[in-house]
Amino acid sequence: MNARKNNMNKKIADACMTVLLLCLMAYQVTGEALHEWFGIGMTVLLIVHHILNRKWYAALFKGKYNAYRVITVIVNI
Repeated sequence: MNARKNNMNKKIADACMTVLLLCLMAYQVTGEALHEWFGIGMTVLLIVHHILNRKWYAALFKGKYNAYRVITVIVNI
């Protein structure tokens, strides 16, 4: 149950980050004040995203590295 809730929180945070990124790119439409607030929200969601995915960081130094794993880690970093 906890893993399902955590997975749902990850998806919600990622979806919100996507929407905020689109809003941030529409600076001419939203104006400076909203752009700044969207940037603050994006920063908060980025921190939440990293907290929710902390197990990924812990797993970086565990296990064997094959070519596929090396490429996916490089892409993610």
